[in-house]
Amino acid sequence: IDGNDLAALACLSVDVDHRLAGSVASLQPRFQECFGKLANFSRDTRTWDVDESHFIEGSPLHDLWNLLVSIEGVKTTKASKIMASKFPHLLPVIDKKVRNLVHAQDGFWIGWNRVLKTDVKSILQDLQESSELSQEVSLLRIADVCLWMWDR
Repeated sequence: IDGNDLAALACLSVDVDHRLAGSVASLQPRFQECFGKLANFSRDTRTWDVDESHFIEGSPLHDLWNLLVSIEGVKTTKASKIMASKFPHLLPVIDKKVRNLVHAQDGFWIGWNRVLKTDVKSILQDLQESSELSQEVSLLRIADVCLWMWDR
């Protein structure tokens, strides 16, 4: 987790102050350890290509999650935005609006993993194409924006 991730967080309407930046800096050795365990995942890893066992408690992704939420002032939304900036096609942003709309029985990540292995994936791909969005914009982000807008 570095300055680029904190800048991405700031671009998503999240205040990034010196305390948060200092906490992230002090945890760099632990972040490096987490990312070492996540070597099989890249920025381009798609959630539908991954077995749901990677999303359960005790997995390296959850270890990273737990490390992030251990930082004072980092809760669900901030942690998910940081993780989504690292793995935009693998992990969704979790905010209050979308979380209230999506009642994932087995967990938010597993729910999206399962949904994007269905026809929803092709619907989102069609929306991405018809909107002329870059392939860099993840289907998870498109779904998030659609749900957020629908809730409004």
